[in-house]
Amino acid sequence: MAPRIRHLFEFGPFLLDATEKLLRRDGQVVQLTPRVFEILLILVRNSGRLVTKEELMKEVWADRFVEEGNLTQSISVLRKALQERPGQPQFIETVPRRGYRFIAPVREVRSGQDEVIIEERTQARVFLPADGWNNRRAATRRFLLPTAGVRNLIAPPVILSGLAVVCLAAWMFYVRSRPQVTGLRAGMNAVSLRTMKSREGQSYYDARFSPDGNRIAYVIAGQNFDIRVLELSSGRDWPLTSESARDESPVWSPDGREIAFVSDRQGQLGIWAVSETGEGLRSLLALSSDTSKPGSGMPALRGWKGSRIYYDWNHNLYALDVTSNRAEKLTNFDPEKQTWVTGLSPSPDGQWIAYADYQQGRYDLWVAPAAGGSPVQITSDPAADLNPVWDPDGSRIVYYKSQGNGQDNIFIVPRTGGDSVQLTFDENRGRVTDLSPDGQSLLLCTREEQADLWAVEVGSGESRRVTADVGFNCWPSVSSDGRWLAFQKMDGERVIWNPEVSSLVIRPLNGEGQAVTVAGSFEAQWAQGHDAVAFLRSAGDLFSLYVRSLSGNERRVADGLFYYGFTFRQASSSSAKEFRWSGDGKSLAYCSSRDGFPNVYVVGADGSGDHRISAHTFPKASVYDPVWSADNSRIAWIFDGGYPPDQGRQTRSIWISDSGTVRPLVAATGKPLRLVGWTQNDELVVAELERPELSPGLPNKVLLKRLTLNGSVAAPPIELSSVYFTNLQLSPDRRNVSAVFSLEGRENIFVVPLDGSQRTQITRNDDGYVYLSATAWSPDGRTIYYGRQTKLSLLKILNSP
Repeated sequence: MAPRIRHLFEFGPFLLDATEKLLRRDGQVVQLTPRVFEILLILVRNSGRLVTKEELMKEVWADRFVEEGNLTQSISVLRKALQERPGQPQFIETVPRRGYRFIAPVREVRSGQDEVIIEERTQARVFLPADGWNNRRAATRRFLLPTAGVRNLIAPPVILSGLAVVCLAAWMFYVRSRPQVTGLRAGMNAVSLRTMKSREGQSYYDARFSPDGNRIAYVIAGQNFDIRVLELSSGRDWPLTSESARDESPVWSPDGREIAFVSDRQGQLGIWAVSETGEGLRSLLALSSDTSKPGSGMPALRGWKGSRIYYDWNHNLYALDVTSNRAEKLTNFDPEKQTWVTGLSPSPDGQWIAYADYQQGRYDLWVAPAAGGSPVQITSDPAADLNPVWDPDGSRIVYYKSQGNGQDNIFIVPRTGGDSVQLTFDENRGRVTDLSPDGQSLLLCTREEQADLWAVEVGSGESRRVTADVGFNCWPSVSSDGRWLAFQKMDGERVIWNPEVSSLVIRPLNGEGQAVTVAGSFEAQWAQGHDAVAFLRSAGDLFSLYVRSLSGNERRVADGLFYYGFTFRQASSSSAKEFRWSGDGKSLAYCSSRDGFPNVYVVGADGSGDHRISAHTFPKASVYDPVWSADNSRIAWIFDGGYPPDQGRQTRSIWISDSGTVRPLVAATGKPLRLVGWTQNDELVVAELERPELSPGLPNKVLLKRLTLNGSVAAPPIELSSVYFTNLQLSPDRRNVSAVFSLEGRENIFVVPLDGSQRTQITRNDDGYVYLSATAWSPDGRTIYYGRQTKLSLLKILNSP
């Protein structure tokens, strides 16, 4: 019999076995889903050649229609498996808007011709398709020997019979010991059913399968909350409700002819039902303080099983009998003491109740007998495990795991507890709302954000696109010679920013020079008169300050810095800055708590001369917004005492270091403040938020004040209505402020003169679905760089591979 030829590819520490469909790293198997493995194999076989997205989609998903995001997701999973660092590709190069190229050297080996691989294992193991349940790994040693030598080492019949016994025993043990899974698998494929550009507050949610699995009822939230029905086989979509009422939480009747939902229509909060065509509206139950102690917010319907509709309200589960229109309370959690019980959901047979409970600083999942008895904790990890949804046979529970760092995905766990299995990778910001009746598919309501950087000429108002690559680009900063742009690049599918998945990009504006990506770094600021850029990098709970030159030399100059994040409405840097360059580009002022108290420090660009200039001794306080005067002789900052609101104390004051003397410039106030900068006349430009009860990330009324060195107001404040507090930037000549206004549902950039003269609109954005994010002036003051940001809401169906 001719020897079996095995196709092997070696690259770096990896060995890819195309015949056995396995990837190993230093002998250890790397778990990959079948489609992710296929993508890797295609790239490796075409090493050095650009493989277009169209080629990959056609080869890998030839059996079904999926969106391009599936490919992006799979590449992300593959990068993690290959242990590539963000922004530092070792194996897979992204060619923006075109495809991918495998860039590592590849050595192909074929058994039966040159070499053969023999594995010596310390324990028996059956290599099964990567389905997420088999996490056993065997220690492996690899030998490369001539084929002829192998024939003389072992007798094939003995090996084959021995392997048969071992494999049979291992298979029986595997089948008996693993959870019995008959549907959902790791690496699910996403197909978008509905996508819409959305304004703030608009989204899809509460999607539910019909009993036959062919229709989906879902909610569109926005100015109104309406329920619609989508037929999967035909794509037909129709409204179920279209009133001014808030209609939420649809569930199908067992025969699929009616849909129940929660509504506050006609001034009455309650549960209603309507036919699948939108006819025959009827009230099933009125909810008020007289019936069942209402909680905060709307009830959530959890299912319609037989003659009972289950709903979660006020941290307890109820059942409504539709024949008698009477409700029964099924759980007895005390809302006063157990306010963090959420997601109460009955099993398909009604015998069990799953829920999430907040204890000891985290959410975990629990299952309790519906008839009464002790609950059992089924998940236990530092992440927040939320939103339990039962599979059709009631043996497992799908849930959403939020790890708080952007790594938020969907998992499944047996009802009795045990090992959870991750089903999705990088399906961030989504919530599972239902499983299909056959247990093969999930419904997911999610959102994505897209942003590119643009530039607008201040004089002419002419705009041009600066970046057009995939991802979320924001926070621009321009070098002092106007040749280089530094900006933040994030994954648009992540709602939570974190340094591990965010990179700093330094790119030439004129096309002359090589772009550089600095992984895990953010908040870039260029030095004036120098080719150096300062930025932050995570260092545990706090952050370190770095300076990098265009030549690539990088040094850490300070530690213990704060970072206050950014607003979600716009991808604008926080109103609380952590550091700023001096006007001559030789020093940095920064805020740190490395001595146990938050204070302001100054350090040279080379890390020398680091010293503290303030002497605050209140540990719960914070300091931010250090700004240098025009001649670099003074630094002002904001001190926030951090007092609890119930103490009624004013918290924020402005301090100044002047000729070595530190003193308060403005007494404490309760309103949020931001230091925009200094004018040429040594006047400090301060932004004051008029309505502190509103989020700083929303349009608000802001007062621009110019303060003298004795703290008095130099001129009448400039009142700005419906402006973003976090997006005010001082021009290089220190005479104007750029601001983003939200007027008549449209966002545009205006230039506001500090002398009180007429402001000028310089962008012409007529799209109400576009947000303008963080702005930055060019050094010559002729151009303003900014982000154009779009939010997408998506209704997806995830299918098992």
